[in-house]
Amino acid sequence: MCLTGRLRYWLIPCLVALGAYLYPSIYTLGTGLFCFFCGGIAYIVLDKTIDILGRKPTAWLTSLLALASWFYISPSPSVDILYVIGINFPVTVMAVAALGLAIRNFLKPLSAIGDMSYSSYLIHFPLQIVFALAVDLLGYSREVFYSPWMLILFLTILLPLSFASHRLFEMPVQRWIRRKWCGCQVNPSDKVAMPTRL
Repeated sequence: MCLTGRLRYWLIPCLVALGAYLYPSIYTLGTGLFCFFCGGIAYIVLDKTIDILGRKPTAWLTSLLALASWFYISPSPSVDILYVIGINFPVTVMAVAALGLAIRNFLKPLSAIGDMSYSSYLIHFPLQIVFALAVDLLGYSREVFYSPWMLILFLTILLPLSFASHRLFEMPVQRWIRRKWCGCQVNPSDKVAMPTRL
C-alpha cells in the first residue's frame, strides 16, 4: 500500500467497501479489512488536519466529533456494528491521539498499556491456543470460554506476560538495534533514543 503513492487514496476506500461487503458472509476477513483500513483513513485524516489546523484546534475538533458520534448512537436500542467500528472507534482514537499531541503528558500514567500493546498482540493468539488445548485436555466444554471468569483469567495471564515481554525483550532489543544500526546514544531508562547520526 505504501508503494502505491497517490493511488492509495483510491485503493483504501475500495478496501473499506470490500470489507463492508464481505462482513456478513466472511466475518473475520470482512471485519479485518474494514477495521484496518478505516484506521488507515483515520490516520491520514488526522495527519492532514494537524497540518492544516495545528494540534490544539485538531484536538478540539476530533474530541467534539468523537462525542457527537457516541451521542448519535447512545439513544438507539440497536446499533449498526459497522458504524461503531468504522466511525466511532476511529474518531475516538483520533481524538485521543490529537489530545496526546496537544497536551503534554496526556494520559501518561496509562502509557504502560500502550507500551505493552504490541507484546499483547503477539502473545494473545498463542495463549488462546494454550487455553483451548488445556480446556480440551481437562475435559471441559468450549462453552466455558463464554464465562466472564475465563476472560478475567485470560487477561490475568496475558497482561503480566505482555508487560514482561516488553520490559525484558522488546526494550533491550530496541536499545541494541539503535546502538548497532543508527549510532544512537541510549540511556537504559529512555523509551525513545534520538540518533546522533543518520
